[in-house]
Amino acid sequence: MIGPDQTSSANTAGPSAPERSRSVDLIVASLRRLRGTARVQLVLQRLGLIVASLLAAALFIGFLDYWLRLPMAMRLILWAFGMSLAALTAYRRVLPAARFSPSLTEVALRVEQSPAGKAAGLEGMLASGIELGAGKTFDRGLLSDDLGRGAVSEAARRFGRLPRRTSLLDSRLLYRTLGALVAVGAPILALSLATPALSRIGWSRVAAPWSGAQWPKRTQVVGAVQPVAHAVGTPFPLRAVVARTGHREGTADVSAVYRLVIDGQAGPNRRALLTSQNKQATVEPPGGALPVTGELYERLLDTASLVPATGPRPANVVLEFAFHTADDATDVWRVLLVDPPALQSVTADVSPPEYAGGVLAADSEVVRGLRDLGTGRDERSILGPILGGSMVRLDFTLNKPVPVPESPEGLDEWAAHVLPGLDRVEDLAATFDGPRWSISFRATRSTRVPIRLVDSFGIPATEDAVLRFETIEDRSASVAVVEPSSDESVLPTAVLDVAGEGRDDIALAWVTLKSQSARPPAGSIGAPPEPSDDLTEIAKGAPDANTRAALTVVRAETRLDLSPLSLEPGDEMWLTAEAMDLLTAATPGRGPSVSSKRRLRIIAESEFVEQIRAELTGVREAAKRLEGEQERLAKRLAAAKADPAAAEAQAAGQSALGQRLSPIGDVLRRLTSRVERNQLRDESLTGMLRDAQEHVNAAGRASDQAAAQLGTLASEGLSPESRDQSHQQAASGQKEVQDELTSLANLLDRGQDVWAVRRQLEKLLTEQRQLRAQTEATGAETRGQRPESLSQAQAEDLQRLAGRQQEVARRADAIVDALLQRAQHMRQGDPSQADSMQAAANRAQQQQLGDSQRRAAEQIEKNQTAAAEELQKNAEQAIQDVLDELDRVEQRRDEALRRLLADLVESIAQLVRRQEQELLRLGEALAGNVPDKLDAGMISLNQNTLGVLDTAQEEVRGAVKLLSLLSAAAEAQGDGITSIRADEFPEAQTQENLSLSRLRDSLEEARRLEDQAAERDASRKRAELKKAYSEALEIQAAINADTTPLLGKELSRKERGEARALGDQQLALRETLSQLRSSTEDLNEALVFQYAHRRLDDSTARASSSLREGKTPASVGFDQQASLRTLQALVQALTDPPRNDDFREEEGGDGGGGGGGGGNKPPLIPPLAELKLLRAIQNEAAELTRQLDADRASIPPSQLEALVQLQGDLAARARELLEKLTENNNAPGDVGPPDEMPQPNPPPPPDEEQPGAANPGEDPP
Repeated sequence: MIGPDQTSSANTAGPSAPERSRSVDLIVASLRRLRGTARVQLVLQRLGLIVASLLAAALFIGFLDYWLRLPMAMRLILWAFGMSLAALTAYRRVLPAARFSPSLTEVALRVEQSPAGKAAGLEGMLASGIELGAGKTFDRGLLSDDLGRGAVSEAARRFGRLPRRTSLLDSRLLYRTLGALVAVGAPILALSLATPALSRIGWSRVAAPWSGAQWPKRTQVVGAVQPVAHAVGTPFPLRAVVARTGHREGTADVSAVYRLVIDGQAGPNRRALLTSQNKQATVEPPGGALPVTGELYERLLDTASLVPATGPRPANVVLEFAFHTADDATDVWRVLLVDPPALQSVTADVSPPEYAGGVLAADSEVVRGLRDLGTGRDERSILGPILGGSMVRLDFTLNKPVPVPESPEGLDEWAAHVLPGLDRVEDLAATFDGPRWSISFRATRSTRVPIRLVDSFGIPATEDAVLRFETIEDRSASVAVVEPSSDESVLPTAVLDVAGEGRDDIALAWVTLKSQSARPPAGSIGAPPEPSDDLTEIAKGAPDANTRAALTVVRAETRLDLSPLSLEPGDEMWLTAEAMDLLTAATPGRGPSVSSKRRLRIIAESEFVEQIRAELTGVREAAKRLEGEQERLAKRLAAAKADPAAAEAQAAGQSALGQRLSPIGDVLRRLTSRVERNQLRDESLTGMLRDAQEHVNAAGRASDQAAAQLGTLASEGLSPESRDQSHQQAASGQKEVQDELTSLANLLDRGQDVWAVRRQLEKLLTEQRQLRAQTEATGAETRGQRPESLSQAQAEDLQRLAGRQQEVARRADAIVDALLQRAQHMRQGDPSQADSMQAAANRAQQQQLGDSQRRAAEQIEKNQTAAAEELQKNAEQAIQDVLDELDRVEQRRDEALRRLLADLVESIAQLVRRQEQELLRLGEALAGNVPDKLDAGMISLNQNTLGVLDTAQEEVRGAVKLLSLLSAAAEAQGDGITSIRADEFPEAQTQENLSLSRLRDSLEEARRLEDQAAERDASRKRAELKKAYSEALEIQAAINADTTPLLGKELSRKERGEARALGDQQLALRETLSQLRSSTEDLNEALVFQYAHRRLDDSTARASSSLREGKTPASVGFDQQASLRTLQALVQALTDPPRNDDFREEEGGDGGGGGGGGGNKPPLIPPLAELKLLRAIQNEAAELTRQLDADRASIPPSQLEALVQLQGDLAARARELLEKLTENNNAPGDVGPPDEMPQPNPPPPPDEEQPGAANPGEDPP
């Protein structure tokens, strides 16, 4: 209770009514806030627990779904259950909390009961204060009002001491709720940060299971092949890339599920297990997804087994497939199976260039026309050789159409991809008609063309096809001078077979051979020769048949005679061949192919002989080596008789020796041919080569015989008699080989001696000529002066020339002494050579060679140079005469041989007659009338035969066949004598008949050798005659050259003097030719040669007469040209040796038992030479006719008459020659049909109008 004091003080101290109302309002507002805070805290606490529970459940379900991959239905059920439970919990717990609103009194009571309220002393006061303060006035008295104000005031004061109003609430449950949220939210946040994608997928699958979110698969498979189409028959690769897998590398279970859809009808599904390839691959999934890298799995699917092999091919075949793993699969992919493009056939049509199309040989390798190239996969696909420039058309047939260019502009680019190689050809053109193509181009080079067919799906051909075009370029013709095959040193008199050969890969138009002479520049010692005239065509050739050999190889050949060309040592003759092929001929501006020069170097006879002798030195050494080896083989012959093995070894050695003889024979034949080609007039050298060849041939035959007999000795089981006979024959053969080789070496030794002497004489002659020229030059300066009036230099020059002349005289004496000594030494070995040396030395002594040279030296010292020059000329002539005597060794040898052979023929003829008589006596014996001493006649005959054989062996060298026949006759005679003594008359008759046959053969052989010697003598005389004609030709050419500037003009006094001098030269030449004709007796038998000499005599007489009168009319030139052409014809007619198979006299005798000489003596001028001369003169007449016809207005009547007379004379000579040949051979056909001879009718005058009158004589015989 409150007392009055308290009431009075309360009244005094208590607040006024407005203050009390404000305090209550503040408490009420605070309590209301506290009540609201409590309601919020309660709602948050309960709602947080629900959220935490939901998050925990979602996290749990998310993990469960990640591992179990819960289906959508399960997730939807769990989501619906969770949402329902959360709604129910919210309804029961959150909604009441949200409705929580206690009265303020209840709030105040709760505050009073709180520890903080108790501590503030609010217990029992706060709720009362609020209740008391709730009224507006205190109507029940002053006490009650005062009490109420005091309570309110105290409650407000104590309430104000509370530190925090919210601390009055219990927040532990709220904190637990927050802890639960943090405990659940922390891992969720961590997962979101660590794996945002997975977290996002997890929340989507739990919170919105209907959204279709999917967890990342544990195994990810992506197709690595997505073609639109594939070729049937080729394996289809089913490839997949596994990006993720829970297995070890290479152990994932990857399979392909596929099926075929044929023409819309689906087949059954099939499964194929893929195999790991143990490598990584990257693919880009369709739809623009990021590239995927993983392990590659593959399976090759045989498409050939999928598509029906029989029946018609389906129009539409589709392969559907998808890849599967344990938890992943790709979308189904569809691939169209189609036939790959293929080449079914190719044909080619080749058209050669126009220039070659009509001339290609029938057997030419060049391709032309249609060719089947197959399918480009066998040898038919190689087409060639194709001539460059040919047009080639290719016709392709494919199994189906493929993309082709739509316009010509893209043809090259298309060809570069589909037919690489054709994009670089010329004139490429193409037409396309579905699967048929026609492509043409110009072939200019070899091309390899792979055929790369690709269809519209990009599928290439499965089989490689390649076409190869082997193109050969029509290269320029190659040409060379093939004869001679190399540069050669020749004499100015050489007659050579020359040839140029052109070669071309297709065809030649022509080949020519040209010559050009070259001389060193005058006064330039050592300078190379320079051309002295223009190139002259000497031969031309062209294809003569439509064969490959005839079209591609053409020769132009002729025989070149250097004699008329006036070449001198140091000059050169250049041969050049030119060839034109058809391509070059058809191409303007192109010239023929030209060969390199073949040089014929002109050398002096001395140098030529020196070259021959140098090669013979090697032959001599080889002969000596073989002779020593043969001697060693002969020493081992005794062992070969007893031991077959030794005989076999020696037979091999003997055969090897015989083979080594062959190269020696080749060298001798080559040297002989070279001497013959060069027309060398050195009988000693020619004879030595011939004898050396005979020795080598005889040694070769004997070696073969010895080897054969040694081979017989090597045989087992040979009887003693046969072994002895083979041994004797082998020994005889080896001895003959050794003798022949010894003779060969001695022959070459003697030849070397003769050559050495001859070389010394030639050098002596050259030096003597040089001395005479120097004497003449010095005399021109000193002539007319006394020796004491000469200058010191002039006197020294004369003294030097005199000293050199004395030295030449000393050397000449030494050479003459050497000739005498060597003649004595060679007397036994080579009598003919010794006689020549003796005759040469005698000639030098008779002409006082040394004395003339010494007197010339004395005259030089006295400055009597004119007299010295005359003596020097005499010395030169003496030296030349000595050389001529040495050259006559073969002539003497042949003369001796002919005498010996004549005796042998007579002796053998007597042996034949004796043998015939003995056969008659033996016939009587066979008839029963046996004569006394029947064997005596045969014994005498055998002795005589052996005597003739010995003579032939000693005197006739190289007559191997003659000696063999005589030896066989003697052997048969000995066997006959043995049979007579044994009274075996039939056997004796057989042997005597054999002897008679061998003797008759010996007689024929002896006569043949006699005829050969006579022919050599005739050839020698022809060579001398040709030499005389060649010298006359050179003189006539010089006279013509000097006369030409004077012809047809008014001469001055000086020119008339020159003309008279030329007339004297012409007259001297006429006398020389006349003397040559009279001194050569056999010329009288050559009718055409007589006629040529009469023409020469007439033309030179007319020309010399006019010139000596100082006149030079045009007729002089006409006569001189006629003389020149006649001399040229004479030289040409004697150039080639006679061909005995064309115009030959019958050889040998009758072969009977009568004696007598050999066959007919060969004529000096053979019929062929006369016919050649007649033809040459006929050609001259034809050329004169053309010249006169070209200038009819100015034809002198005399020339026309001369031409008519010439043609008439030719016809008469032709008839005479034909009669002569008919009389000698009794066979007119030997010289050809009569229409080949010149016609007897003279040509019509040029002014007569007759057919062909403009070109009479155009076809001379």
